[in-house]
Amino acid sequence: MTLAANVLFNVYLHDIMTCHKVMRTELFRSLPLQSRGFSIEPEIAARLVQRGERIFEVPVHYLARSTDEGKKLTALDGFRVMGTLLRCRFTNP
Repeated sequence: MTLAANVLFNVYLHDIMTCHKVMRTELFRSLPLQSRGFSIEPEIAARLVQRGERIFEVPVHYLARSTDEGKKLTALDGFRVMGTLLRCRFTNP
């Protein structure tokens, strides 16, 4: 998903799905967000990039959970995220 976002928005982000997002409240409230669930993560990043906001990435170390341990993302979520990225790329914020 990160590779798709980087290609679609001509940016270089390391992981759009694993991050904490910190921004001014007025900026966040001004974003035209539509997604629910996991798709909200790439939509926030896409809308910020479209607005010309700088994204600062800070490394976070974590161990991804396996499905047996309660991993929540599925292939269907991947398709939803890709749809969100495409929608954001081809619509104005």
